[in-house]
Amino acid sequence: EPVSPRSSAFREHFCLRCRSEGFAIPSSRIRVATSDGVPMRRWNQRTAGVWNCLPGQGDTLPWPPHRVCNQTSGCTGPKLVILRHETSDSLPGLARVSGTAPISFRVGRTLAPAGSHAAADLIPAAR
Repeated sequence: EPVSPRSSAFREHFCLRCRSEGFAIPSSRIRVATSDGVPMRRWNQRTAGVWNCLPGQGDTLPWPPHRVCNQTSGCTGPKLVILRHETSDSLPGLARVSGTAPISFRVGRTLAPAGSHAAADLIPAAR
């Protein structure tokens, strides 16, 4: 459901239900960051929403609208990228995850895989 953030905290962009129960995203929209040839100076922009939307400008990454997650110091496993929309395009520095089941995420300082979807288990699919 749409939310009006009460502060600039990342979790405030999500409804109470999503914050308490988490949510699932189709695995077709999840990528593992490999950093192959992509400088990783800056992961997420501070914006009014959750998506990084301006590829190719400044220090942003050359990807369509996305959110980098599982990237804070308390996270384990690889950095993940959630694409706002599905794409079949090959994206530099990103690999598809193996499997087809939706991936559950929990909301905190960042988004992190939840439950049986430990980030360490989200391995890139064979190219």
